[in-house]
Amino acid sequence: MKKTLIAAIAAVAIGTVAYGQGLVQFNNSGTTLVNVDLGEGLVPAAANSGFVQLLWAPVGTTDLSLFQPTLNAASGNITADGAARFISAGRFSGGTITIPGIAPGGATALVVRGWLGTAATWDEALAQGAATGWSAIFTMSETGNPTTVPAGTPIATSGSFPAGMVIAIPEPTSMALAGLGAAALLIFRRRK
Repeated sequence: MKKTLIAAIAAVAIGTVAYGQGLVQFNNSGTTLVNVDLGEGLVPAAANSGFVQLLWAPVGTTDLSLFQPTLNAASGNITADGAARFISAGRFSGGTITIPGIAPGGATALVVRGWLGTAATWDEALAQGAATGWSAIFTMSETGNPTTVPAGTPIATSGSFPAGMVIAIPEPTSMALAGLGAAALLIFRRRK
């Protein structure tokens, strides 16, 4: 009887850990708008102009390549809730995103990446040469805990999302500029 009880408790504990995930409400506020730099200064992103995606890592991570897309890997429309705002409602249930690699209610490091245009994913946006950008890395000291009774509510990212996210047009590479210069010299040389 004692072994059966211990085995049952262990199974419940393992199940809780295995399926334990933090929850966040993916949104920003009027003071943390997504800005766009098109070469003429910063302006708030226009309505329905692109997308954002939330990535997570353990607290203290500073290398962007170590951040992973959240369990809900689809992106939220930048302007689903007005120009330069984002909330993932419609893409996720009520804007709630599950973060699979942290304990329920635990702390996590987050970063948001965004792009302009209609590309469905970050990789597609890069391949198309779309304007892209990253937020600063920010930490949420706690997330919603779905394992409590009643379940904990998701914590809004708008409370910790840093101001100043900028999506900028891609800069031409030095080689591309050098190629254009060489082509211009050849054209002018042939005219003489």
